[in-house]
Formats: sequence, C-alpha cells, structure tokens
Amino acid sequence: MPSLFKKPIHYWVSETISLNTPKMDLRKSDFGLTAGQRRLRWLEREGDPFVEALRVSMDELPLFTPYVRKGATAMFPDVLNGFYRPDAGRSTLALITSTNPGHVILERTAAEFEAYGDFGLQDKRWESPEDVEKQIMASDL
Repeated sequence: MPSLFKKPIHYWVSETISLNTPKMDLRKSDFGLTAGQRRLRWLEREGDPFVEALRVSMDELPLFTPYVRKGATAMFPDVLNGFYRPDAGRSTLALITSTNPGHVILERTAAEFEAYGDFGLQDKRWESPEDVEKQIMASDL
C-alpha cells in the first residue's frame, strides 16, 4: 500500500489523548493491547484516534520512528521518547514548567496552567477511569 505522505513530516500532533488511552507496548505490532475482549471491542467501537494515528504513522512511514527519536520530527504527545506514558487513569505527561519539572498524572496537567486563563473543571476533556469502566460494562457488546 503506497504511503499518503510524499515528504518526511516535521510535526505530528494529536489532541486526542485522554484517560481512555490504554497502556501500550510499542515493541509489539498490536501495541500489546491484549486487555479483555470486552474492553478491546469497546475501544474499537469508541475508537482511540491517538492509538490508530500512531499505528498508521509507524506502519506507513518507515522513517517516522527514527525521525521522532532523533528530533527531526516533533511529536506531541511524544510516546516514542517516553515524554507521554499512556496508561488509562495512570497516564503521565512530561511537563517542563516552573512548578513541576517532570511527569505529571494526565488528569492533573491542567493545574499547571489554571492561573493563565479560564480553565474551569467544566471544560475538562477526559472522563474518570470509573466512568469509562461503567460505559464498557453498560455497552451491548
């Protein structure tokens, strides 16, 4: 299958990370997503654009992974260099800020920026792990 990209990409950005993004093992072709079948069917149905976009990028762009690792392609969030560690409710994102120079639990990243604007909790873009589990169990899969 020919790649959609004719030139190397310089920036790869995904805004779809959330507490639904599962833990991944990038050494495995299926990213190690061997959770229970009910959870896998739910993820497929609900979709996880971050996981799917990463899979397509790695499959269709042979230089994608080495370019990101050496900094020739900027990636956000950068799972390939370990700056983003997806793991559902335990996901972390590396932030270099004046108050916290390291990995922060994803749900707490907004706290670093609350003083800079109107980032009320009602605008939160993620759900709690408990809410996700309730959706999975309530689904008709």
